[in-house]
Amino acid sequence: MYSAGGWDPPARYRTGQVCVAQGMDVFVPVQAPGINIPLWGEEDYLRVVAWWYDRNFENGVPHALIGMTLQEEVAGIWGDAAEDIGTDNRARIMISQPGPYRYRVKLTGIATLGANELGCAANEMLVYYALVAEDNGRQAGTPVDVVTYVRPE
Repeated sequence: MYSAGGWDPPARYRTGQVCVAQGMDVFVPVQAPGINIPLWGEEDYLRVVAWWYDRNFENGVPHALIGMTLQEEVAGIWGDAAEDIGTDNRARIMISQPGPYRYRVKLTGIATLGANELGCAANEMLVYYALVAEDNGRQAGTPVDVVTYVRPE
C-alpha cells in the first residue's frame, strides 16, 4: 500500500507457474515454500489470479478451461472459501477479511486435452498465478526497501 509515508510491503505475496492436466488438481499454498504459518487475520483482503495462454481462445474454438478454488484450513479441515471457473483464459478471486487460517489455491484442469505448452507434458496447460494478502493500514516507521518489495521481474 502506498501512503504519504511511502510504500508498505504486502502482508504476503506469491507468484509462479505450474502445469495442470485435465482432471488434475494442483495445490499452491499461499505461504511461501517452507513457511507453514497462517495469515494473521488482520489482512483486509486476499486476491488471487491465474491465467493461461491457449491459442485456441483467439481462434474462437474450444480452448483450455482451468478452475480455481481458494481453500482455507480450519481446525485441520480444508474447505472452499471461494471459486472461479475461468471461462476465458483467466480466473480471479478476492475475499475480504480473510481469517487467521492457512490458505491454498486449488487449480483444476477442466479441459486441457490438445494443449501443447512448452515446459509441460502433452495435454497440460501452463498456468501462471499471483496472489497477494494486504491490509489497508500502514505499519508506522516501516522503512521503504524498493529492492526487496518491488520485484524487477
